[in-house]
Amino acid sequence: MAEYVKSLAIPEALVVVTERPAEGILVYTLATPPNDTSTLDFSARPSMNISTDEVTLSIGPDSISQVRTVSRQEILLAMLQHGRPEQVPPVLIW
Repeated sequence: MAEYVKSLAIPEALVVVTERPAEGILVYTLATPPNDTSTLDFSARPSMNISTDEVTLSIGPDSISQVRTVSRQEILLAMLQHGRPEQVPPVLIW
């Protein structure tokens, strides 16, 4: 998970890793106040340095279109935000 976070260029200061030795797990959460559960304004938060991704979509038999969409980075940050279930998949593959 740490390598995946790093591969998305998410600053280390944004992610808190908590060990739960009795359960044998690590919990990843955002370093935001516990009552901060919003994910709708991430792109407006300079500290998150959010970018968009571009995907190619088929729009017909012989036609494609490039579309800008939320990034893998923003999706992962939203999953780590307070108020989300703690069972984030260990690896997300694109």
